[in-house]
Amino acid sequence: MTYPEALTCEHPGCLEPTRERKPYCSDHIDDLPYIQELVARICERDEELERVARRGWKEVDPQGLTASEILLQLSLYGDRTVPRLCRDLQLDIDVAEGFAMALARRGMVTLGQTDRGHMKVALASVGHEALREFKLTERKAG
Repeated sequence: MTYPEALTCEHPGCLEPTRERKPYCSDHIDDLPYIQELVARICERDEELERVARRGWKEVDPQGLTASEILLQLSLYGDRTVPRLCRDLQLDIDVAEGFAMALARRGMVTLGQTDRGHMKVALASVGHEALREFKLTERKAG
C-alpha cells in the first residue's frame, strides 16, 4: 500500500508534517479559518454572557448563539424551566432569566410559571421563525 506524500505545515517557519493532507500541523491548527471563526464566535458568546450577567436582558442579542441555543432546546424538547435551561446549556440563573425575558419581549418565547414557582419558557411562533432563519444563515455561512 502506498501512502500520499505528507504535506508540510503552511505556518511561517514551521517544517512539521501535517496529517490527512491538512494545511497545518497539530501545533498550528488554529491557523485554519474555520477554527478562527469558531474561536471568535465563542469569544463573542462569552462577552455577551458577561454583559447579560452585569446589565441584564437589554444586552441580549436575539440572533446570537445563546439565544439560538435556547430556541433550539425549546424546539427539540418542548417547554423548559429556567433551571433546566441552566443545566442543559451551562448558564448562570441570572443569565438564563435575562435571555428568557429578552426573548419574551420580542415575542420569540412565552413565559409562565410551574406549580413549584419556577419560570417556564415555551417557544412561540416567532421563535420558530427566528430559529429557521438562524439555521438558513448557518448553512449559507458554513
